[in-house]
Amino acid sequence: MAGEPSSRSIRLGGPIDELLEGYRASRHPYRETAAEVYRLNHPEKPSLYLKVIRGGESSLRREYDVLKWIGVRLPSPEPLFYTSSGGAEYLLTREVSGTPTYQVQPEEKEDAVRVLAFALKCIHELDTEACPYTNTIDDRVSALRPTLNQVEWSKLDEFLERAPAETLSFTHGDYCLPNVITVVPRLSGVIDWDHGGLADPYMDLASCLRSLKYNFGERESKERWIPLFLEVYGLDALDDEKLGFYSKLMALE
Repeated sequence: MAGEPSSRSIRLGGPIDELLEGYRASRHPYRETAAEVYRLNHPEKPSLYLKVIRGGESSLRREYDVLKWIGVRLPSPEPLFYTSSGGAEYLLTREVSGTPTYQVQPEEKEDAVRVLAFALKCIHELDTEACPYTNTIDDRVSALRPTLNQVEWSKLDEFLERAPAETLSFTHGDYCLPNVITVVPRLSGVIDWDHGGLADPYMDLASCLRSLKYNFGERESKERWIPLFLEVYGLDALDDEKLGFYSKLMALE
């Protein structure tokens, strides 16, 4: 993922500056995240990524912990350093090189969909022992409630009466095409783990299928890419009721 052309050095103070010595930083051009994201380039060393969150609820600590827990079991950014100072958080990772799956060439879409399904299957099959976080329905609703007024609370409670039973596995929490990196036809890595934790796999399935429709077109996805995705993932048929619940829950967030 390329940063903007202009670059500068970054000095944060403390031990992290030793890791940043000789690097030049470019602000990542995409602003979909609450974090400031910088790509760090060095003439002789692999590129790094620095995330910064100023104020607000902590999420980079969670991402750091999740990445440490994943370790080498799944292609993902190697966490190098985390610190919190002066109301800001900083997370430094190695770059996952390649192309986000939503940016592949038209003739590479089939391979990208296979990568998406393969990666999600690997995530959901990861041994969950000592997983440090959860991202269940209750967790997501707890984060959502402070943003709602009394009428919205009432509608949410009515909606939650139809909540399906959860089968917990390890999940990404924001599984979409921009977060899956490929060097076609192989998986390079999965990034942005700030919502990683134990949850029902349908949370990731709902997120991914929505992202497929958005990035590859709704009709094309329904006709070609979703059936292929489910085949590679190993799911004979979708639970439409469960998929619908998680889709509506995400729409509330």
